[in-house]
Amino acid sequence: FIGHGQTRFLLELLAAKAPFNIARIVDETTLTAALAALRADHPSVVQLIEEGHPIPLRKRPEGLGTLCEIITSQVISRRAADVLWRRLTATLDPNDAHAVTEAPDSAFLDAGLTRSKMSAMRHAAMAIQNGSLVLDNPTDGSRQGLGGRTALDALKHLTAIKGIGPWTAEVYLLFAVGHLDVFPAGDVALQSMVQSHFERPERPKAVEVRRLVEPFQPLRGVLARVFYAAYGARQTATPTWRGAPV
Repeated sequence: FIGHGQTRFLLELLAAKAPFNIARIVDETTLTAALAALRADHPSVVQLIEEGHPIPLRKRPEGLGTLCEIITSQVISRRAADVLWRRLTATLDPNDAHAVTEAPDSAFLDAGLTRSKMSAMRHAAMAIQNGSLVLDNPTDGSRQGLGGRTALDALKHLTAIKGIGPWTAEVYLLFAVGHLDVFPAGDVALQSMVQSHFERPERPKAVEVRRLVEPFQPLRGVLARVFYAAYGARQTATPTWRGAPV
């Protein structure tokens, strides 16, 4: 679990080296270009990239539905999260902010969600309704979505919502928005890969992970994708962002 102290540490760390051009991984072309940049700047990861396993795009739709799905997966296994998500979406449209805020508690609790996850989803939906959170990127330029913000600013916006911590925000920014420079340091899979890659005696905690991957800025999100793919290949399973902290 990542507390508010570590959230502040993360924001300070990003702020220390924040200025970089905004770029997003949104398709195979941008993914290929990002991987090429990582290879050129950081030869130490070339072997991981060339191990033969695919590094998938894994682009998720931007919006409340994806954010709610990530919230569902907080702290539990992928299998358990999938079961809860199917139950929830059978009775509720998570992309409809009004439906999420107006649904009775039973819609969430009967699906197996905790009250804290129910609360996080409702707070996110209310933020969308009052305009303080824009998850998509309006083409008319009327509002600034997360994709139009730096990783630091986008992270601040998401973690300001009650129940959304660094891991939830970073996973959303990585796979829904496509930010290049977010690394979900609280994710168990990524921690395992950091331990292996940097030859640490024990699996590092989130704070140490952030320190170790800081030299990869502004391509930490690309590194995360490489690590996810390598972890999945080594586990002979699909890479997952399930079962991690809030």
